Order: sequence, then C-alpha cells, then structure tokens
Amino acid sequence: RRMVAVVSPSHHGTQFQRACGLPENRLATINNGVDIAQFSSGDATVARLALGISDSVPIVLFCSRIVEQKRPVDAVRIFADATQDAPNSVLLFVGSGDLEAQVLTTANELGVADRVKFVGYQINIPDWLAASTVWLLPTARENFSVALLEALAAGCCILTTACPGNTEVLVTEVNGVLFDVGDTAAATRQLHRLLGDSDLRAALAQEARRTASRFGSDRTLARYFDIYRRIDAFAEHFPAVDTKSRCE
Repeated sequence: RRMVAVVSPSHHGTQFQRACGLPENRLATINNGVDIAQFSSGDATVARLALGISDSVPIVLFCSRIVEQKRPVDAVRIFADATQDAPNSVLLFVGSGDLEAQVLTTANELGVADRVKFVGYQINIPDWLAASTVWLLPTARENFSVALLEALAAGCCILTTACPGNTEVLVTEVNGVLFDVGDTAAATRQLHRLLGDSDLRAALAQEARRTASRFGSDRTLARYFDIYRRIDAFAEHFPAVDTKSRCE
C-alpha cells in the first residue's frame, strides 16, 4: 500500500510484476539508458595496441561478466567452429567472473587457447567496443541489458540470443543477428557469415546506432524524475525542473 510505483527496465519484467498481482496503476516500465556520446566515441587503436594486434585481425568480443548466465563457454565453442578458416582471429573477453578457468579449459580442448585473450575488468569499455569486429553474447537471459545498449551505441555488429529483453531491442538482420539460447550450431553459422561480410556488418552497425538513439540516459532519467514527483515529500524539494541540468 505504501508503494508509489514498481519500476522494471523491460516490458517482460513488468509482465512478471503484473503476474505477481501488483496493481496496474503502480506498474511502470522505464528502459535502461546509455550515454550515447560516451559509447560512440571509443578509440579502437587504444584497445588493439594494448593487445598488440593490427587492424587486420578480426576480434570477436565478449564484453560481459564471465558467469553461467552469459554462457561464455558457448562463446568459445562458437568461435572455435566459426573461425577454422580464419586462424588469425581473436576471441577477446573483457570482464571477469567465476567461469574463467572453464573457458580456458574449453579453449585448450578445442585448440584455440592461443587465440582466446582475457583482459579482465576494464573502465575504457568504449575503446574495446570500437575495436570489435563482432560483438558476441550467447546469454541465457536478460532483463534489459545495459551491455547491449552500450554495444548498440558503439555501432557494434551484434550477435546474441533471442531471449526476452534482447528481443525488445533487437530485430534480427536489421540491427543485429539473433539465435536461440544454446543453439551454438546456428550461432556458428551466423558468426562465420558476419566475419566474412563487411557490408552486412556495416549495415547492422548503422542500424545499431540508430536504435541506441532511442535509449539515451537523459530520457531514462526524465522518466525516473516523473516517478519521483509522485511522492509528495520529494515533489516539495524537486519540482519540475530541467532534468538534464539537475542530474549534472
């Protein structure tokens, strides 16, 4: 009874709250947002110099937590099968997590350990995104992925799963390419195709940037301020203002 609103970042999250019996007039969907200017201005040279690889080396980028939910072992299997005729390509893990050892074990078993790189936790994510040839995330589930929004803003060529959350943002063959969770064979075919088709990658990247423009962090902040103003005590101190200047 004391709740002003229950906010979910995705429509399927709001549907879950509805199924739990929360009243419709308390439910709100406010999509996560991204700083478009920041993530569209990465410098690929910085990342590639850190790795010691040239611009001609294809990078398949896994930029997320290395945990079961994100299915990083699937990423290794997809990469190994898709790049048999591209022996100079690299699978790059940006992030950390408790499956790092399992990922490395799988890479050794598949004979690609020398082409799987780990750089751990990084703060200059835009640079790593800019360096990617294909952004790969075989995730099992998402609510409304911030990492995906960052990749869209960076103009990445996106290959990921058709799980709820992702499908609220992505249209396959338009602003990314989707495959079913766990279908590594389909993902392998798609990764091989994307690595070999620069025109397709460019088209997907252009639509990715266009999609990201709908999810600027300023819009997200404005929606939250609208929610906060429903609280009388908050409204007394924060009347309608220029949201952007207030948040700065």
